[in-house]
Amino acid sequence: MRLGVVLLLNLLLGGVWYALQPAAGPGDYILGFSVGFVLLALLYRPYGRRTWAATAFLIFLLWNIVLSSVRVAQIVLSPNPALRQGITAIPMKAQTDFEIAALATSITLTPGTLSVDVAVTQAADGSKQHVLYVHSLVLDDPEALRHTIQSEFERRILRFTRAEEST
Repeated sequence: MRLGVVLLLNLLLGGVWYALQPAAGPGDYILGFSVGFVLLALLYRPYGRRTWAATAFLIFLLWNIVLSSVRVAQIVLSPNPALRQGITAIPMKAQTDFEIAALATSITLTPGTLSVDVAVTQAADGSKQHVLYVHSLVLDDPEALRHTIQSEFERRILRFTRAEEST
């Protein structure tokens, strides 16, 4: 079963629950959707896993936006800002347009970093390799930035975009 079909079924279950209530309010639809989600997640495990991974990624992204905002504010408000700007090339495991766009957008939403370009290169074995170029306001260690983006941002995105792979 496709994930989109399961999501539509979940929305439909929420609507049916809402329609069956004698005095329905917005909370009734949310309750129906939640009950439907639990049932569908038990019946179709990838739906629950991928939904949890997407929710965890959104919380992670919001937290990183807050932390980066504080860091950028400290840099901007300091009397002598220590800007060591630079651009780093980051090889990606992400292959689909959605995965690449989600990664690039997440990086751009985080203050102090900006996705500059995505290039496709040929690897030694002849396969395609996507490379994301990221500008950072403070780039002390390009390898640390590369590792953070690959192990935190990209890994979390691949968890909810790929069905059965454990990345």
